[in-house]
Amino acid sequence: MIFKLYKTCSESRLTYIKWLPYFLLGSILIQILLGIFTVINSKGSIPVALGVMHQGGALGLITVTVFAIFVLRIKKL
Repeated sequence: MIFKLYKTCSESRLTYIKWLPYFLLGSILIQILLGIFTVINSKGSIPVALGVMHQGGALGLITVTVFAIFVLRIKKL
């Protein structure tokens, strides 16, 4: 999906769509790192701030993924 997204987005004239594959990969990386930091810093209980940031990261990742699927379904931009 990432390679098809990269090919589709690189042909677009819109700047924010050209950056979409990088936003998707960045969102995945941030979500993984937040999950790791949350698990490492939990000593009996999960820190609230890291848990909230992890949930917010999940919301951002879902948003970027849905937009990427939307862009892939459009024939021409």
